[in-house]
Amino acid sequence: MGEKAKAIEWLGDRVRLIDQTKLPGKEIYLELTGYRQMAAAIKQLKVRGAPAIGVAAAYGVVLGARQIKTGDREKFLAKLKKRRGRNRGHEADRRKSFPFRQTVRAYYFTGDEHF
Repeated sequence: MGEKAKAIEWLGDRVRLIDQTKLPGKEIYLELTGYRQMAAAIKQLKVRGAPAIGVAAAYGVVLGARQIKTGDREKFLAKLKKRRGRNRGHEADRRKSFPFRQTVRAYYFTGDEHF
C-alpha cells in the first residue's frame, strides 16, 4: 500500500500543501515560506475546506511571526497593542456604515454565504 498524501504539512521553515485547484487530475504540491503566500493560496482556493483553511491560516500566522525582527519583547508588545487600539475606531465606524449593515442583514436573512 502506498503512503497517504498529506494535505498540509509543516517542514520546519515552510509549509507544503496540495494545490487543490489541480485535483483530481494532478497532485501538485506548493511550498510556501511567507504569510502573504499562504493568504494568496487561501484566497485562490488552493486550500479548501474549513479544517484545512483553519490549519493553513494558523501556519500562515506562524510564518509571519517567524519574520518579526525584534530584540525587545516589551517594546514589541506595546507597539502591537497601540496598533490594535488605533484600528478599533475604524472598525466601529465600518460596522455602523450602511453597506456593512445591509450585507450582514442580507447574510442572516437569506443564508447567502457569498457576499
